[in-house]
This record gives sequence, C-alpha cells and structure tokens, in this order.
Amino acid sequence: MDSEPTTSSDSLLDVSQLDTFVMLGYDEYSELLGDVRREVPNYFTVIHGAIASGDSKTCSAACHSCRGMLSYFGCVVLNNLLGGLENGPLPDKSQADPIHDELLTTWNNSLNALLGWEKTVPDFAP
Repeated sequence: MDSEPTTSSDSLLDVSQLDTFVMLGYDEYSELLGDVRREVPNYFTVIHGAIASGDSKTCSAACHSCRGMLSYFGCVVLNNLLGGLENGPLPDKSQADPIHDELLTTWNNSLNALLGWEKTVPDFAP
C-alpha cells in the first residue's frame, strides 16, 4: 500500500519532497528557489498567451516544463493544475485570464507555504 504524501498548508505542498533541500543546505535551496521564483511567472505568461492564442502545443510544453521544476519543491496543487492544462484539452480563449489568475494565486500561496516550511528547518535558521 502506498503511503500518503506528507502535506502542509492545506495540502499545497508535499513536504517530503523538500527533504533533499535540507540535505543540500540553505544556500543551495535559496539559490534554487530564487531561480524558480524568477521563472514561474514567465511560464505563466507563456501559458496565458498560448491559451489566448489557441496554441495547445506551446501551452502543453510550458506546463510540462514548469511542472518539472515545481515538482522538486513539492508544489502538488500547482502541479495538478498544470497537469490538467498540459494533458487536457486547451481551455477556451476566454479562460486565459481566469486561469492565469488562478495559477498566480496558487503559486503565491505555494511560495508562502515554502517560506513557512523553511522557517521550520533548524539548519536553515539564521
């Protein structure tokens, strides 16, 4: 029987995915998180444009790449949203703005959960 993921912040994160960062140390974690913080909004802009223009191939590719990056950080809710966009039919063009807003809101909530998690790691204390 598979074990359930250990989650936090209303199941936004699978914190067991973050164990690797504890082993790598705060500096490595911080650098990688900084890269993700810069890249995720760019992916969401590409996804928004792809939905707005009806470009399913670009939407799927951007979702796939973004999901891969976020999986290291245990962002399960965001990965589920992106997976639906990657593998499902392309949403109607009129949904581009609401989907973009949902992705950004979920990312901000996930990022806040990550920052909260980081405060619980004794080795990450200043």
